[in-house]
Amino acid sequence: MKTLCLCYILLQTSKINNILRCSLNMTFPIFEGTSPIHKDHEEEHKQLIVYLNEVDGNTVLCDEERMPKQHITPVQYRGVLFDNRYHYAELPRHGRRLIVVYTFN
Repeated sequence: MKTLCLCYILLQTSKINNILRCSLNMTFPIFEGTSPIHKDHEEEHKQLIVYLNEVDGNTVLCDEERMPKQHITPVQYRGVLFDNRYHYAELPRHGRRLIVVYTFN
């Protein structure tokens, strides 16, 4: 229930015209490394990531040159909201990384 309340509050405080995607992502500790550096969509959008558990496996926000600028440590039921930015996930070393991702404009 906490996750739903957090998502509702964050989404209500942002102007939303279209929800582009909502997904549940689970990452396993298969090998060390990161996901590819990426933007979720080419078009302008905002992104909300809600962490469903506490695990190693930060979200890393990058600048336009794809250089790391901010590391966000997962804390259960907390989230991060950011504009169309390059980012990637550090893969967990222990346990599964569970997140909900909303993208919208």
